[in-house]
Amino acid sequence: MSSKASSMLLAKRMARERGILQKVERLRKARIEEAAADVCVRVKARAAAQQSIRDAEDNIGEALRRLLVEKLTLAESAELCELTVSEVRKLSRRPLHGNGNGPAG
Repeated sequence: MSSKASSMLLAKRMARERGILQKVERLRKARIEEAAADVCVRVKARAAAQQSIRDAEDNIGEALRRLLVEKLTLAESAELCELTVSEVRKLSRRPLHGNGNGPAG
């Protein structure tokens, strides 16, 4: 085989390999983009879940304050609601916020 023919075969093989490498790189880039998009979606879902927890704790705190207004002690409220005294203390001291169900207060 002449060196020209050999060079042509080598060039064709290299071109095929480059094409394969480009395809592999495109697939890798697509996987990276998909993973990054998935992270963004999950971060937003986490933020929404954290907000739901804050809203639930606000509502629990409001209900606990109603128990404390009835002169139940922290310990009595904790026992009644199956919480610890420190949870009752923490939750009942949360600042009042509007929750969309009427005026805060």
